[in-house]
Amino acid sequence: MAVAKDEKRSNDDRRKAVLLLGKIGSPECLEFLIANVTMRVMVAEIAHDRDMDLLNPCKYALSDGDWNVPRAIVQSLHKPKTKQEMIYLLGGMTLPTSGFGPEMAHALVQQELRNRRGDPVFRENLLTMRDLVVNSYGKAPPPVE
Repeated sequence: MAVAKDEKRSNDDRRKAVLLLGKIGSPECLEFLIANVTMRVMVAEIAHDRDMDLLNPCKYALSDGDWNVPRAIVQSLHKPKTKQEMIYLLGGMTLPTSGFGPEMAHALVQQELRNRRGDPVFRENLLTMRDLVVNSYGKAPPPVE
């Protein structure tokens, strides 16, 4: 984590450290990736789409994770998030590599909305995430009970 955050290190070293954190996938690593989802690390040459993805290595690492990533993202919503962070986190909620698609992301958010009503920041972030899923994937949400 220290290497990933150290701006004195080379961009390649920082990116490798971030991608390694994604591969490890421990709760601490996922927490770091989520907290730094908007971190940019410059790429020397952009020749492929993957190079564009690597400009935001935390976002990329989250989108290449497993089913623990969406749960960790939902748990992180107790803290205030910017709109940009929420958009980037949506990529981790709809994991192409694990089969955890928009329907599952929507169901997870809906479940949390039903089960946890107390924290206003958490609820607001859940509603924002639900709206992002709907707007991005065209899924109409069922009403929250």
